[in-house]
This record gives sequence, C-alpha cells and structure tokens, in this order.
Amino acid sequence: MFADHTIEASEVPLRLFVELAGNTATGDTNQAFAAGFIARRTDAPGSAEFFWSWRETAADALIGLFTDSDFAGGSTESRGRMFRLQYAVTSQVVIGGSFIDSSVRAGTPNHGDYHRLMLDMEFRF
Repeated sequence: MFADHTIEASEVPLRLFVELAGNTATGDTNQAFAAGFIARRTDAPGSAEFFWSWRETAADALIGLFTDSDFAGGSTESRGRMFRLQYAVTSQVVIGGSFIDSSVRAGTPNHGDYHRLMLDMEFRF
C-alpha cells in the first residue's frame, strides 16, 4: 500500500509519503515500512530537491528480488535512512548525491552497518 500527499510550505512543494508491504504467508516477521518526504522538484534550471526516508524491513516481509540492493546490501531484517540532494544545472542536466545509512539486525547472515554514498549526473532529453 502506498499513500502520498503534497502540500505547499512557504512556496516549496512538500510531498509526504508512506509505503507499507506485508507477506501474509508468514508469521510475525512479515512487515515492511517506509516513510519520508521530498521537498521541491528539479524541473527548472537552478531548482533543487531534497529527499529523506526511513525504512524498516522484517525478515520475511519481501521477496529478495524486490529489495533495494543499495539499502543494507539488499538484505531484509534491515532499517535505516536515506538522504538525497539534487540540483538542476540546466533543464536537461541534473547533478546530485545520495547517502544511505542502514543496518542489518545482529544474528542474521549479513549483519552489520551499511553506509553508501552515490553521486549522480542525469541527462534528460
């Protein structure tokens, strides 16, 4: 299930979102959750966007194929946050970066902290 709502905060579009997923074929460890916000959009030269989200994924909540491989190494039993900042250099070129601070619960095969920094350049045409 996914829900979002956009509001104007001081002339800045602010999009709030929440996403829930569940696996009805398992027991107690079957829920995944994400919530966050996106401030502004990169649709005009000189505009910027800031994204933040918090995620938690229980052990049996998702099929491994559907997990984000950048977040906690693609593992379930994970939690953490993601930050992204983008800037529109022109209407066709956007530069940005993302930082993911996540961890996998102790006692699981891939346990530990995962920190990832990604830098991007997008070309729109």
